[in-house]
Amino acid sequence: MKDEFPEDSAARAAFSFARRNSLECEKVFVRRFHDNQTLWYTFGEGTELVISRSGPTVKPTLSLLWSSSSPSGSLSLVCLLDSYSPPGASVSWTLGDSVLKEGNEVEIQTSAEISKDGHFSRSSVLRLSGAQRDQKDKVRCNVLHGEAAEKSSIGLSSNQC
Repeated sequence: MKDEFPEDSAARAAFSFARRNSLECEKVFVRRFHDNQTLWYTFGEGTELVISRSGPTVKPTLSLLWSSSSPSGSLSLVCLLDSYSPPGASVSWTLGDSVLKEGNEVEIQTSAEISKDGHFSRSSVLRLSGAQRDQKDKVRCNVLHGEAAEKSSIGLSSNQC
């Protein structure tokens, strides 16, 4: 945590709280609300406060599940990221060497991060239809996590296909 305190009293109080509780302060955000009716402009972006416990980066545990029993003949793959810290893991999908994007035969839904006991979880669902659904053994769930943007990846093993 930086030793300098911001001039804003609310941000200064947040920094003080973080220091007293041995928390690492990464960002500070404080938005002021004015009840003065003549002041309707808000200037600047404000300050964001993200408080997290100090500690090492914990890589997510990855699991990949699939189902092709939908009536439309589409294939669904679910990538589960579990028990990682700090927050901020991002998910992408690849088919062979190509990054998959939302489109005609591709649907991707990624959940918000959920916190439990200082560790985080998230899921991402990929739905493929058309010719791509038959190539599930070439699909990979890719995860970037941590300050060093550490990469992790998981695909279906041949006995899962």
